[in-house]
Amino acid sequence: MINNLPADITFVLSPYGNDTSKWAAAARSFGHEFWLSLPMQTKDLNQDTGVLSLLKNAVPQQNEERYKKILAAVSGYTGFVTTPHHDFEQSGNHIKPLLDDIKNRGLGFIEINPEYTANGIKKAWGDGKLYGQNSFWIDVDLKPESLESTFISLEQKAKRDGFVIAFTRPYPSVLKRINNWAGTLDEKNLQLAPLSASIKP
Repeated sequence: MINNLPADITFVLSPYGNDTSKWAAAARSFGHEFWLSLPMQTKDLNQDTGVLSLLKNAVPQQNEERYKKILAAVSGYTGFVTTPHHDFEQSGNHIKPLLDDIKNRGLGFIEINPEYTANGIKKAWGDGKLYGQNSFWIDVDLKPESLESTFISLEQKAKRDGFVIAFTRPYPSVLKRINNWAGTLDEKNLQLAPLSASIKP
């Protein structure tokens, strides 16, 4: 992925990963921006998001201690990306002090769930600076015709709004399709950009 994908594609690394610093350095050396995944309690309580997961009902000190460990997991990241299906959709007040700290550090923050409204994390974040939201999961359906339809929707939204944010998991078939698609963007007057380009400074 690091060697073969266009440099303007951004990676999201996990604070639980093995040799995260090595992969971060490799990504940077090939021109890729990288962000850090923020472990968060999910709506499905049977889903284990790990020992660093931010919890809705934790005492503030417990979440703060976990947050500090996440911050220290690796250096050089541009911001944080939320956990899929996290349980803070309706209210982000449980972690507002942490969100304020992220913002004060000048780091970005991306809500990865396209279907989430502005009532939770976005409301707790405050102004729209350094904040963005995913619009598409490219890999919802891996059938070639479905992927093609998704890329057409991406292009339409980018032309309408000036930019679009999209995520995918690292399925080989999707990554190959992204590479092919990226080669067609110049002729469509579109371009890839790092994730940070989609958030207001």
